[in-house]
Amino acid sequence: MLSIEARDFQFAPDSLSGPAGAPFEIAFTNANPAIPHNVSIATDSGASRFGGKIINGVASITYVVPALPAGTYRLGCIVHPAMVGTLTIR
Repeated sequence: MLSIEARDFQFAPDSLSGPAGAPFEIAFTNANPAIPHNVSIATDSGASRFGGKIINGVASITYVVPALPAGTYRLGCIVHPAMVGTLTIR
């Protein structure tokens, strides 16, 4: 299982690696009180591959991400577009 946290409008860590061709889980923690965040995954061209449920305030959720082909993807928060990271699928 991969883990990522939203804190101070940043992802920590800001890069993750996952398996190619197999579903995987991301444990996501929103550490910002009263602020909504989520984890989204998109291609470099902006095509959405996954959009996790938005959680508000200090809370955690486990996302089940469908299988993705090998490559590099953009992690983001739909609510805060400046929050970005990298997901490498191998």
